[in-house]
Amino acid sequence: MLYIRKLKEELSRSVSQKVDFIGGSINLQGDMTRQAYEALIEPLVNNTLRTMEKTLKEVGVSPGSLTGLIMVGGASRTPLIQDRLRQLYGNILLCDINPEEVVALGAAYQARTLLDGVGTLLLDVTPLSLGIETMGEIVEPIILRNSPLPSQKTCVYTTAHPDQEEILIHVLQGEGATVKECLSLGKIILKAKRISDEPRRIEVTFSLDADGLLSVEARDQHSDEKEQLKLNPVITPSSKALSDILKKM
Repeated sequence: MLYIRKLKEELSRSVSQKVDFIGGSINLQGDMTRQAYEALIEPLVNNTLRTMEKTLKEVGVSPGSLTGLIMVGGASRTPLIQDRLRQLYGNILLCDINPEEVVALGAAYQARTLLDGVGTLLLDVTPLSLGIETMGEIVEPIILRNSPLPSQKTCVYTTAHPDQEEILIHVLQGEGATVKECLSLGKIILKAKRISDEPRRIEVTFSLDADGLLSVEARDQHSDEKEQLKLNPVITPSSKALSDILKKM
């Protein structure tokens, strides 16, 4: 992998590079051109640019209002990436900061802000919406994606039948409209005896703490019976479920 990384870096500086690599079942010999390399990475670059455009739209920032783009990570030196960004946003790329150091510099600045209380404070947010299943396997979000941490919200739901003595609260994560499009995090079964002929009102409270841990409480407003569930909605990037969710975003 070190050889491949070196080859990639060289192709950012030259239009062609000799390849002479034998390792295990891999045998690469000959010339590798920048054009061939760019053809290989173009689908990934396009996907990244689409994600960037969608992010700007979600936060209400127009591309024309941008005054600078900070390049992060060694891959940002790739000419194809820089060319595509200039085509979309103009000549506003900030390449004077070492892209391998910029994240560490930002973390240090944030640490200083936390200690001294100066500048702009960055807030952690929840990466995906959290909600529950409703009738017809429809997902109703309670805490929306990009909500700052900590966060809390309460919603009230009515049972479909007044004689219903068990209420299932199915907690889900994701941006899909249906249960199949989201990730199941857990379930609560709230049991309570019927008190009147009125449909029961169930109060559901989602609480996300500063570490992103989720507490869910379901309370019957008629009987005051309640059940709680603690969850960790953070998913590793290697999770197939998260990958499927992100494809639908």
